[in-house]
Amino acid sequence: MGLTDIVRILWTSLAGGKKLKGGVAMENPERMSFIAELAAAGKLKPVIDRSYPLEQIAEAFKYVEQGHKKGNVVITVAHSRIAPDSETGRPTSLRLIEFGS
Repeated sequence: MGLTDIVRILWTSLAGGKKLKGGVAMENPERMSFIAELAAAGKLKPVIDRSYPLEQIAEAFKYVEQGHKKGNVVITVAHSRIAPDSETGRPTSLRLIEFGS
């Protein structure tokens, strides 16, 4: 995301009277490799406080903004075209995790 995109998003937010929410992820390949190694070794344990479906994203943001979460808040995006998980047979979903304090 470049500066032009950020300015366009801010302008849309201001001119359209919409509330802007988001964050920036810093690219750091070394750090991501380290995290991937920890996960592969089973040494990384995510702490998930709550999980919300995409349709309840506003409630998820409200919960995070209260400042009482004890772990990550997960937004689950289900996709009907994704094949079922080979081990469980359940539909697969994409999990987007908010890494805040």
